[in-house]
Amino acid sequence: MNSLSNLSKKNLKMNKRKNLLAMISIILSTCLITAISILTYSMHEMNVDKVVKQVGYSHATFNHLSTKDLELLKSHKNVKEIGESIPLGNYQDIRFAPNLLKLSYNDEIYAKNNNEEIIKGTFPKKENEIAVPKWMLEKMGVKDRIGEKININYSSSNKQLKSHYEGKGEFVLCGILNDSDEEKNINVAVALVSKEYILKHVKNNDIDLQADFTVKGFNIKDAIYGIAKDLGINNNNVHVNEAYLQALGVEPDIMMVSAIICIVVIASCVLVINNIFVIHIGTKIREFGLVSALGATKKQIRKLVFKEGLMLSILGIPLGIMLGHILSFSVGHLVFISNSYIKVETSIFIILIAAFISLITIILSLRKPSKIASKISPIEAIRYSGVKISSSKKKRKGEKIISLKKLAYLNLWRNKKRTIVTVISISLTGVLIILFSSMANVIDLDKLADNYVSGDIELTSVNDLGTYGDKGDDPLDKKILNNIKKIDGIEKINTFKYTSPKYADGRSCDLYGYDENSLEKCNKYMVDGKLSIGDMKNKNIILVNKSLDDTNYKYNNLKVGDKVKVVVYAKSSDSNIKKEFIVGGSFSKLPEELPFSNIGPNFIVHEATFDRIINDKRIARISINIKEAKYESVEKSIKKLSSENKQISFSSKKEFKEKTEKDTLGMEIAGMSLVGIIGLIGVINLVNTMITSIMSRKKELAMMQAVGLTNAQLRAVLQIEGMYYSVISLIISITGGLSLGYLFYLATKNGNEHIIYRLPIIPMLAVSIGFIAIQYIITYIVERKLHSESVIERIRCNE
Repeated sequence: MNSLSNLSKKNLKMNKRKNLLAMISIILSTCLITAISILTYSMHEMNVDKVVKQVGYSHATFNHLSTKDLELLKSHKNVKEIGESIPLGNYQDIRFAPNLLKLSYNDEIYAKNNNEEIIKGTFPKKENEIAVPKWMLEKMGVKDRIGEKININYSSSNKQLKSHYEGKGEFVLCGILNDSDEEKNINVAVALVSKEYILKHVKNNDIDLQADFTVKGFNIKDAIYGIAKDLGINNNNVHVNEAYLQALGVEPDIMMVSAIICIVVIASCVLVINNIFVIHIGTKIREFGLVSALGATKKQIRKLVFKEGLMLSILGIPLGIMLGHILSFSVGHLVFISNSYIKVETSIFIILIAAFISLITIILSLRKPSKIASKISPIEAIRYSGVKISSSKKKRKGEKIISLKKLAYLNLWRNKKRTIVTVISISLTGVLIILFSSMANVIDLDKLADNYVSGDIELTSVNDLGTYGDKGDDPLDKKILNNIKKIDGIEKINTFKYTSPKYADGRSCDLYGYDENSLEKCNKYMVDGKLSIGDMKNKNIILVNKSLDDTNYKYNNLKVGDKVKVVVYAKSSDSNIKKEFIVGGSFSKLPEELPFSNIGPNFIVHEATFDRIINDKRIARISINIKEAKYESVEKSIKKLSSENKQISFSSKKEFKEKTEKDTLGMEIAGMSLVGIIGLIGVINLVNTMITSIMSRKKELAMMQAVGLTNAQLRAVLQIEGMYYSVISLIISITGGLSLGYLFYLATKNGNEHIIYRLPIIPMLAVSIGFIAIQYIITYIVERKLHSESVIERIRCNE
């Protein structure tokens, strides 16, 4: 065994160039596997962290429980951890509008599962104690000092329990909760009160006891519904934390997609490494024949091959893992997704997986060459030339004069399998570059920005217009509208109004009041009927949304001429009023909308009709178009106006485009970095193939030179042979890349106006120039190597 190890070590020292190429291929392949694993793991963890901040750690919530249900749930064999909660009510005041404070008793487990952490003080224990987030205390004008007294008026409505109650109390601040960006974004904070307070001030029939819990095992959904069945809990009272489960990746569909991606990456690495090792081992089969002649068994020869490969792996895999980490941390800090940079994370599990996959890949790559070396007899091995000789005779018409092109072509296909695998590995790089470029350029930023910001700048009211949470504020009043109109450089101003009435089936819907400029935009989205602005202004004409991509959409049956009844909440009288409209047409998409939508249908009326029937003249959004020459000054003025009122949200098309470009650039950098690794492996494969192919024929080429082949002709033969590699690879790369890119476009189009197809001309040119340049460089290096020896020396070569 020691003699085999010594022989393997000496083989490595004797073939430094070939071993260096093999080593680099192992390092790069391991680097690729490690980088993909780390980036995937980091994005997964970032997504989980983001989801957890929004929905918490629990697997499910059971609502409307009895005390007995809670005790049975705590003792259930499949429940891992459980937290208890009882909502008290909501507190909202004009002094800190539009913010809302939700009061609730949450035990420490429930609080932990929902990212509620005491940063100062304690959880509420005494009856009148309360814990509030610091940011909400600032909004309420309360000092963040333990012992501060807070007077709160709260109310609660629960349709399922058919309960409604109001209350007020004086609370003592006992703890400061951590701030949450998610809560700030939706203007809602959770304050914790004691269980004792709720039990004392709320009737038993009005108490909604809830439980958050996690379950044991992997079949989480089945376990949740199994627990509900065991306890006799109605499925309507079961809320599965779908967002968290999907983020964890425990869902079968997500696991299947992840597995497919991993298999594709591993298969690509196996393809490249296998070819390099086949060539690498193939050039030394003569040496193995000599070892066999000296008495080595087939098993020992296979071990010799594996030992040599594993020795390369011992150094190559750790270096690849290190390089993969360096690449991941470099790329991670450049990738900007969902308003934050990727926080690159790794683990010992990732390192072990990458090492294991790389080792398995190398072992698989060594199987075939080791079998070849062990099965060939000593005499055949000594005569081995690297060219497969078919046992069946083939007749080929001879040629009196053979051209340099023909000679290069014949040389190319002397080893078909080696040529095909090399072409595929090189082509894979070209295909991925063209595909990623097509994917990155499929978005028209201008059209995408139009979907999110209809004008150059938008000002939006953050009030709950037309809902029970509506406090009647009018941040976008006539005063601010007139001030905007006075700014020099304004080109056009559009406005629309909004309310959230109830449809006939009880579902909340969206009703927009468009001005005439916004109504004109509806023309391009009309499906049925005719847009008549005059009729819409003077009559109770309404337009309804039709979902073209959802044939089961229950509101698609509304036709022109149908009557639509809605129930509108009138803030002025604090009452519900029934209104009737006539359907004048249907549209496929809202040209102007707020960044949220109710479950019911979307309706559009003329703003005059909205004012007349809804009797609410408050503006929901102002859309502003600016003259290009005056953009900077106008934006500055509007920003100043909007900053004076916290109930106004400012949006800029320019800022949106800059952010989207930054996101896209980050993804391009990440994608192209990984493609670059695959490209380097492919280039090494090409270098190894061409150098091995040419150097194994140096005696043959020398004999051709001896009978008249000039140095210029030799150079031409080598360059043409390399050009064949480049041209074939280019044809596959461009055809494959364009086809996959266009399929990606078709898959993502789905009626989206901002999805367009652009021919990736620059990437195609870059790939073409790169392939040709690499081929010329390799040919130049090999030619110089050949010319370093005389023709006589090459003819005398016994290789």
